[in-house]
Amino acid sequence: MKKLLNKTISDEQFDYLMCQQSEGKQLIIKNEEVVAEEFVPSPKQTLLNRLSQLKMWFSWYDNQVCQYQRSVRQGVDFDKDILELDNKASEYQSEISSINQQLKQL
Repeated sequence: MKKLLNKTISDEQFDYLMCQQSEGKQLIIKNEEVVAEEFVPSPKQTLLNRLSQLKMWFSWYDNQVCQYQRSVRQGVDFDKDILELDNKASEYQSEISSINQQLKQL
């Protein structure tokens, strides 16, 4: 027997719930039992998650821009299409603005 969320459950149930959690489900207490349910993020959390993804992409993009500038200075080829990256950055910047507006309305 093990304790989970202050409930005593069998070892088998514990193992099952841990597997469910590792697959992205959330553990909650429902009808006095610990159960695994699909995690459905709130609209706000969905927007915040996307914002986080975009910010990570921009960190990567900024690094690519630095590498591109270095390759230009050194006269060597750059392994990416900088115009394509710049276009994607513009698209993502518009998405960030839209997300920020949506977050203000929540």
